[in-house]
Amino acid sequence: MMKPLASNTAENPDLKILRQRLLGKLRSQAESTAVVSSGYELLDEVLPREGWCAGVTELLLDQPLNHELSLLLPALCSLQQRGHWAALVNPPAIPYAPGLQYQGVDLGRLVVIPKQSADDAAWACEQLLQGQSCALVVAWFQPKNDQLLRRLQLLAKAQNSLLFLCRPLTALRQSSVAQARIELRPQRAGLDLLIHKLQGEIRRPELNLSWTQSAQEAPSYGA
Repeated sequence: MMKPLASNTAENPDLKILRQRLLGKLRSQAESTAVVSSGYELLDEVLPREGWCAGVTELLLDQPLNHELSLLLPALCSLQQRGHWAALVNPPAIPYAPGLQYQGVDLGRLVVIPKQSADDAAWACEQLLQGQSCALVVAWFQPKNDQLLRRLQLLAKAQNSLLFLCRPLTALRQSSVAQARIELRPQRAGLDLLIHKLQGEIRRPELNLSWTQSAQEAPSYGA
């Protein structure tokens, strides 16, 4: 009986080290977007893993103005500083570019997709997530069913991306597969947050955030 030949394909030690370093770097890059600080210490204290987690987070409010974007500016800028892109899909109005730039937003790494139908907005979100082009997407539309929302949730988690879906308060009448649901109540110099859903225990259901707690202020919207 013939004996099996001994393998001569032992990996070169230097190549093994290089491969391990490369895998570690890729893993670190992926994990860097899995959890992102909100920029508000008070909010980070109650969010799972002390920051915004990859997946779908619903932001619910009476009228879509600029408060939701103001809340997200610290995370958006932080991701851009790490070399990632961000996108605004179907915003109620086009943000005032100089105002965003003044707040630290890199316009060269920001995609703005103007008003369109809910179906087109959902399709745009899927393309942005599937293409791994954006680490943070903010979208304003009503998903037509739970199946679509579940697909977006799974896709965002798989790509280690943050998808913030801005919806009217009436959406609270329905259940949601989103990992988090946070109601925004604008105040003169900040926001009151009412947390309806989080992954894990809701340690503090109501928060008051002041814009002075973060380096960001409310940006202006253009026409």
